[in-house]
Amino acid sequence: MLAIVAALVGGAVHLVWIAPDLLSDAAFGAMLSAGVVPGLHRANEPDWNGHVFRATLPVIAGVMAVVLLAAWALTHYFPGAQTLGEAFRSL
Repeated sequence: MLAIVAALVGGAVHLVWIAPDLLSDAAFGAMLSAGVVPGLHRANEPDWNGHVFRATLPVIAGVMAVVLLAAWALTHYFPGAQTLGEAFRSL
């Protein structure tokens, strides 16, 4: 009987002790799931994959343009650099 009471009291103390971490994780999970719910409704539409493609294509194109421009500039201004770190150290 004493072991059961000790386990219950110990569990309650442990729960109070970790409550800030537990509540922050629960709040983060709630915010994350609240952001996903509208997308789940659109996922049932017949053309959801086309919507995803149209939404991500401009972002991917922008990132690729920046990467290619940076690669050209670094190759032009630092022709001997083998890594990005070497180019930054040459500044």
